[in-house]
Amino acid sequence: MSSSGGRLPKSPGPAGWFFGGVLLAIRQTSRRLWGVIPHRKGFLADHGRILRDGTRIANRLIPPPADGTAGSRGTALVLMLRGPGYVHMLHNYLVACAMRSIGYSVKLVVCDGATEACGLVQDRTSRHGPPAACPECKRVAAMICADGFEVVKLGRLRIAGEDDDVRRAKTWPAEELERLDFGGVNVMSAMRPFMIRYFSGDIRKITGADEAVRSHAVAAAGFIGRFRKLIDDYSPRCVCMFNGLFFPECLLMELARQNGITTLATERGMRKNTFFLSLDAPACHYRNDRLWEAVKHSIGPEQIAQARRYMQGRLAGPLDPTGKVRDVAAAGDSAQSLRQPYVLFFAPVTHDTASMVGGNCVSGVWQAMEFLCRAARRSGVRLVIRSHPDEWHPVNPSSLTVMEYLRCNNLLDSGLIECLDPARKWNPYELARNAAAVVIYNGTLGMELPALGCPVCNIADSHYAGKGFTIDLARPEDFDRPFAGEKPSLDAAAVNEALRYLYYYVNIAGMDIWSIMDEYEPFTFRIARADDGPRRGQLDDVVRRVRLLVGNPDEGLS
Repeated sequence: MSSSGGRLPKSPGPAGWFFGGVLLAIRQTSRRLWGVIPHRKGFLADHGRILRDGTRIANRLIPPPADGTAGSRGTALVLMLRGPGYVHMLHNYLVACAMRSIGYSVKLVVCDGATEACGLVQDRTSRHGPPAACPECKRVAAMICADGFEVVKLGRLRIAGEDDDVRRAKTWPAEELERLDFGGVNVMSAMRPFMIRYFSGDIRKITGADEAVRSHAVAAAGFIGRFRKLIDDYSPRCVCMFNGLFFPECLLMELARQNGITTLATERGMRKNTFFLSLDAPACHYRNDRLWEAVKHSIGPEQIAQARRYMQGRLAGPLDPTGKVRDVAAAGDSAQSLRQPYVLFFAPVTHDTASMVGGNCVSGVWQAMEFLCRAARRSGVRLVIRSHPDEWHPVNPSSLTVMEYLRCNNLLDSGLIECLDPARKWNPYELARNAAAVVIYNGTLGMELPALGCPVCNIADSHYAGKGFTIDLARPEDFDRPFAGEKPSLDAAAVNEALRYLYYYVNIAGMDIWSIMDEYEPFTFRIARADDGPRRGQLDDVVRRVRLLVGNPDEGLS
């Protein structure tokens, strides 16, 4: 009984139930689509307002050149394709303003819809991708401050033969989809890294028979034609994009490479509220050798001491890039339980684009594991594989775990090869300390462990490979080295180099933008409250970085 006169509340009736159901469906769809919780973070309009305010700040504080050099360096194209990915769009916009300030004529390229798939969301494209997502995405993109920029819409760059290309992609035999090519771009090769991420690492699904693979191939037919027309119409000297391995950016990255066009790619940095900028490489691989060469001689004893203190903090409680503390086992709690001796391999999250850097002698991490398992069997030395804890991350868990891959390919040997349970809290530093040898496939441990005096054998062509503190496995026969029985060692000079590079990676490679955008919760952002003073300082750093990479390198750090 209710307290209002003892009467039950009235039924809302058929119309009320209908509209209530519609509102509930909208609420649930918003959560699935964008990870938005309406009563806490708002709908996509909030993303648009954040992007509008952030781009206005950058446009005002990084003005065009006033010395008559505007456009003197030629044309630069900056992709602004991800409405809900408003933070990535802001990173790209900061680069656009910086390029304009050093003399480029910058065009902002937006999608404008009309595509089969766009890489905006992962999995379930038919429900969450185009065309359903296009109106909201375009509304967010329309909030970008375009003052002083020409905006180019990809949807209006359809080439005469696009319908034929799309038809060809739709009807191409499934068993031969690996051979599908448009304008010299092999579609499957270009988009394979993204498809690995799309399927959360389950490489078994990347076949011509899969509906999602086909829909992306069809979309690629249109994007490649439009990107080619974009290049033909504007003859850019430089293009800037998010990541470089996502779809459809991966297609433009390949076309730029074929046409000798410089590329810049953006990604979130190692630290919270920073972003990284790469030159002629995917940003997710965090390689910027030009920057390292420019700054390495300025990293002295004071910075090395700071890197040591940083590692002390990591040992106490590692932070992920969002600033969240990773929970690891207490020192010695788990590693001592493993039977020794063992060679330790730290497996990456296989569907993270950061792990998709190629190897010197392997096609990727899966083949690297096969080589290691064979080497273990040849030597009779135990191989312990530590799966990355983010394999079971609640937001984006792996669909094909390392354990499952090893089991399906008959690589597990209960007496010789062991894959640690990722659900258990293994302390990586203790695991490494107790190992006879440590093998890495990219990842920050490849810098951190040498900084602690622990040598690592590195398989991937990592950004820190060849920097003087890793043992790089460059040939198939090199995979026997970790199992040779003699534990490698690092001298003091190598440890110093590791500390110098770690300082660079943590403190210099990523550019601070905390005065503009604040990640106050993991992956949740707002415009920071700050004065123009710190904002100008941080934006000036962005301009200097861009000048170093695509301007005059001699004046880049001045």
